[in-house]
Amino acid sequence: MRDLMTHMPDQLCVGHLAIDAQHEILYALYNEVTSSLACQETNFDLRDIFAGLTAYISMHFRFEEDLMLESRYPGREAQLKEHHQLEESVRALHGRFVQAGDAAAEMGVARETEVFLKEWLGHHINELDRELARYLHEHGHVE
Repeated sequence: MRDLMTHMPDQLCVGHLAIDAQHEILYALYNEVTSSLACQETNFDLRDIFAGLTAYISMHFRFEEDLMLESRYPGREAQLKEHHQLEESVRALHGRFVQAGDAAAEMGVARETEVFLKEWLGHHINELDRELARYLHEHGHVE
């Protein structure tokens, strides 16, 4: 990663230590895509970023899903549905990147990925994960 000093903005913190720490890693992956595009690198390997993103999203979602199950979180089904949709979207973007025929097509998918991650981080964290963190705190599941 290029800039390890760039941290997730405070407004994306939900107030649950473990969830925020994992979101920080997701934000770092987003930053990797963003900085690669900003530098106009033609030889950056988004495959590595996608591999990390795919694996990390899966692990992070399992962690959140375990917390929801343990705490009997009432919004669990909606959260599970969105987790599944997000994983499918990342897999689809990854597949399109792998199938891209040239550097211009790869950059196009990279730009789409940047927009997707920005929107997802903002929406999912600020809405669904913030509500989950609030519930966990209210019910004594604090980290």
